[in-house]
Amino acid sequence: MKLGFAEFLLFNTIRIEAKDNSGGIVTGPSFLFEFNVLSQGVPCLVTNKHVVQGSTSGTIYLHTLKDDKPDYGNKQECVIDKFESSWLFSS
Repeated sequence: MKLGFAEFLLFNTIRIEAKDNSGGIVTGPSFLFEFNVLSQGVPCLVTNKHVVQGSTSGTIYLHTLKDDKPDYGNKQECVIDKFESSWLFSS
């Protein structure tokens, strides 16, 4: 299936919800990006540090497909414990 530019951007953006020790929630976007490492593509999520910094757990929301087409309005939730330590930060 070939996506138009707007759909490509939509499905390249992934919502993050991060929870901190006090139960507060920070939300923000992340973007699917593929780094080239030793001639291999390595898929990664890229976001702003403040979205995940200090978080104890987090959820990322992935878009889904149905019959090889975008299934608008539906998503797959992935809950991750020790969320902050799951990220690599640049300086």
